[in-house]
Amino acid sequence: MLKNLFYFALLTTVFVLSWIGFGIYDNFTKSTISSDTQIRIIPISSTFDTKTIDSLKTKKVITVDLQEKIAFPTSSTADKNASSSSVPQNTFQGTQSAQTTSGFGL
Repeated sequence: MLKNLFYFALLTTVFVLSWIGFGIYDNFTKSTISSDTQIRIIPISSTFDTKTIDSLKTKKVITVDLQEKIAFPTSSTADKNASSSSVPQNTFQGTQSAQTTSGFGL
Protein backbone atom coordinates (compact mmCIF):
# COMPACT_ATOMS: atom_id res chain seq x y z
CA MET A 1 0.00 0.00 0.00
CA LEU A 2 2.79 2.41 0.91
CA LYS A 3 4.61 1.49 -2.31
CA ASN A 4 1.55 2.42 -4.42
CA LEU A 5 1.18 5.74 -2.60
CA PHE A 6 4.86 6.50 -3.26
CA TYR A 7 4.42 5.81 -7.01
CA PHE A 8 1.31 7.97 -7.14
CA ALA A 9 3.10 10.89 -5.40
CA LEU A 10 6.12 10.51 -7.68
CA LEU A 11 4.02 10.48 -10.87
CA THR A 12 1.95 13.43 -9.65
CA THR A 13 5.10 15.43 -8.90
CA VAL A 14 6.57 14.64 -12.33
CA PHE A 15 3.29 15.60 -13.99
CA VAL A 16 3.00 18.93 -12.12
CA LEU A 17 6.64 19.85 -12.73
CA SER A 18 6.38 19.04 -16.44
CA TRP A 19 3.15 21.05 -16.68
CA ILE A 20 4.86 24.07 -15.09
CA GLY A 21 7.95 23.62 -17.28
CA PHE A 22 5.96 23.44 -20.53
CA GLY A 23 3.94 26.49 -19.43
CA ILE A 24 7.11 28.51 -18.88
CA TYR A 25 8.55 27.32 -22.19
CA ASP A 26 5.32 28.23 -23.99
CA ASN A 27 5.36 31.75 -22.51
CA PHE A 28 8.93 32.34 -23.60
CA THR A 29 8.35 31.14 -27.16
CA LYS A 30 4.91 32.61 -27.96
CA SER A 31 4.49 35.82 -25.99
CA THR A 32 7.32 37.84 -27.51
CA ILE A 33 6.70 41.06 -29.41
CA SER A 34 8.40 41.31 -32.78
CA SER A 35 10.84 44.13 -33.48
CA ASP A 36 8.47 45.63 -36.10
CA THR A 37 5.73 45.87 -33.50
CA GLN A 38 8.07 47.37 -30.93
CA ILE A 39 8.97 50.13 -33.38
CA ARG A 40 5.28 50.95 -33.98
CA ILE A 41 4.33 51.07 -30.28
CA ILE A 42 4.28 54.65 -29.05
CA PRO A 43 3.52 55.46 -25.40
CA ILE A 44 0.36 57.44 -24.74
CA SER A 45 0.90 60.99 -23.58
CA SER A 46 -0.30 61.67 -20.05
CA THR A 47 -1.42 65.23 -20.84
CA PHE A 48 -5.00 66.04 -21.77
CA ASP A 49 -6.38 68.78 -23.97
CA THR A 50 -8.30 70.64 -21.27
CA LYS A 51 -9.67 73.17 -23.76
CA THR A 52 -11.53 70.43 -25.63
CA ILE A 53 -12.77 68.86 -22.40
CA ASP A 54 -14.11 72.22 -21.21
CA SER A 55 -15.87 72.79 -24.53
CA LEU A 56 -17.51 69.38 -24.25
CA LYS A 57 -18.76 70.24 -20.78
CA THR A 58 -20.48 73.40 -22.07
CA LYS A 59 -22.33 71.78 -24.97
CA LYS A 60 -26.10 72.05 -25.27
CA VAL A 61 -28.27 69.19 -24.11
CA ILE A 62 -31.13 68.49 -26.49
CA THR A 63 -34.16 66.85 -24.96
CA VAL A 64 -36.76 65.02 -26.97
CA ASP A 65 -40.42 64.91 -25.99
CA LEU A 66 -41.92 61.77 -27.50
CA GLN A 67 -45.41 62.73 -26.27
CA GLU A 68 -45.48 65.88 -28.41
CA LYS A 69 -48.37 66.04 -30.88
CA ILE A 70 -47.52 67.03 -34.43
CA ALA A 71 -50.14 68.81 -36.50
CA PHE A 72 -50.44 67.47 -40.05
CA PRO A 73 -52.10 69.58 -42.76
CA THR A 74 -55.71 68.70 -43.48
CA SER A 75 -57.11 68.22 -46.96
CA SER A 76 -58.62 71.74 -47.07
CA THR A 77 -55.27 73.31 -46.10
CA ALA A 78 -53.46 71.18 -48.66
CA ASP A 79 -55.97 72.14 -51.37
CA LYS A 80 -55.44 75.85 -50.64
CA ASN A 81 -51.68 75.45 -50.74
CA ALA A 82 -51.84 73.40 -53.95
CA SER A 83 -54.02 75.95 -55.73
CA SER A 84 -51.83 78.89 -54.69
CA SER A 85 -48.54 77.33 -55.80
CA SER A 86 -47.51 75.75 -59.07
CA VAL A 87 -45.70 72.82 -57.37
CA PRO A 88 -48.00 69.87 -56.60
CA GLN A 89 -47.97 68.63 -53.01
CA ASN A 90 -48.57 65.06 -51.94
CA THR A 91 -50.74 64.61 -48.86
CA PHE A 92 -51.87 61.29 -47.49
CA GLN A 93 -55.31 61.09 -45.90
CA GLY A 94 -54.87 57.64 -44.42
CA THR A 95 -53.55 54.18 -45.03
CA GLN A 96 -55.85 53.54 -47.98
CA SER A 97 -54.59 56.50 -50.02
CA ALA A 98 -51.00 55.90 -48.94
CA GLN A 99 -51.14 52.34 -50.24
CA THR A 100 -52.58 53.36 -53.60
CA THR A 101 -50.04 56.11 -54.23
CA SER A 102 -46.88 54.25 -53.14
CA GLY A 103 -46.99 52.27 -56.44
CA PHE A 104 -43.92 51.09 -58.36
CA GLY A 105 -45.62 47.84 -59.27
CA LEU A 106 -46.40 46.78 -55.72
